[in-house]
Amino acid sequence: MPDIVTHYAFSLLLSSRFVRLRYALVLAFMGVLPDIDVVFRVHRSLTHSLVLTAVPFLLVLVTLRHAKPGCNTFVLLGMALYDIHILMDLFIAPTPILWPLINASMTLNVEIYAILNSQGLELAPKLTLINTPCDFTQKPLLGGALLSTTGVITAVTTTSILSIEWLLSRKRLSNEEL
Repeated sequence: MPDIVTHYAFSLLLSSRFVRLRYALVLAFMGVLPDIDVVFRVHRSLTHSLVLTAVPFLLVLVTLRHAKPGCNTFVLLGMALYDIHILMDLFIAPTPILWPLINASMTLNVEIYAILNSQGLELAPKLTLINTPCDFTQKPLLGGALLSTTGVITAVTTTSILSIEWLLSRKRLSNEEL
């Protein structure tokens, strides 16, 4: 299950591919932002709709395009990180990705079965889309993992990759100085 740490670490690693690490550290919070709805004790609600969230991002993009053209990369990357969070959640639990166009929350289950027989290996993919009614009601109690095994693995992997890249860049710089 993508927890907060998983969403942040994945967003950090992805954004660091496009912008400097110091900017990526801040921008990665866009990958956590859809979960702001838990403050209102409603999870996977309006903040998890690709349709609804596209409007503010497009408004910001159009506004900044004229005011600060250099910000387009940050806005588009922020929108991508936000949307990736929603798509990751789609594989975990009902998510209203197309609300209000479709009044249903969707869950996508993907399975690939492998069958080994005398003729070889046969793969049988199974893709299931489950629709459930949207439920935006406030819950009396809302809980979930802030950190899970997946989050620890993602955080350690991300930290390792970024550390190795940093060390390699330092080595390149010192080699160029010689």
